[in-house]
Amino acid sequence: SQSVTLENCSLPNITVGKNGVRIVASGNTSVSVVRLETGAALIEVGLSGPGFETVTVTELAPAGAEITLDGNFANVNVYADTVKLVIAGGSVANMNIAETAVGSAINIAADAIVSSMTLDAAVSVTGQGTIETAKVNVSGSTFEQEPINVDKAEDIDVKTDTGGGSP
Repeated sequence: SQSVTLENCSLPNITVGKNGVRIVASGNTSVSVVRLETGAALIEVGLSGPGFETVTVTELAPAGAEITLDGNFANVNVYADTVKLVIAGGSVANMNIAETAVGSAINIAADAIVSSMTLDAAVSVTGQGTIETAKVNVSGSTFEQEPINVDKAEDIDVKTDTGGGSP
């Protein structure tokens, strides 16, 4: 797979349409918006600037597309359905799962933190990472690791699936 390194550069936005590209941001780099139309990896290493700020997985991303994010992201927006999003490390301040993202799978690695996650579609959330607040607006999502705070209406159903059977 191709690897692209952005070092000490400032870009208003980039669109990734080629599957499997690995984009590394380092030094004093800022990319305001990254639009992903396919599977890709966005990685921040040795960063002194803001790096990748907003990442949007567009509805063009095909089913099964694999997206890996490793770094500190302000906003991650998922519009594509049945994609696999891995937060491999670092943090996401705001993650938004749009109503079109049905059936997507979000994996949050053990040392990663999502401060706020808003779910407008039923998705599967796995991994041992921390979700500080989940705002759940539709029924049917499962969380392997229970969020610290769950904000939902009474009639919304959320399952915690720790993967273990009965004791």
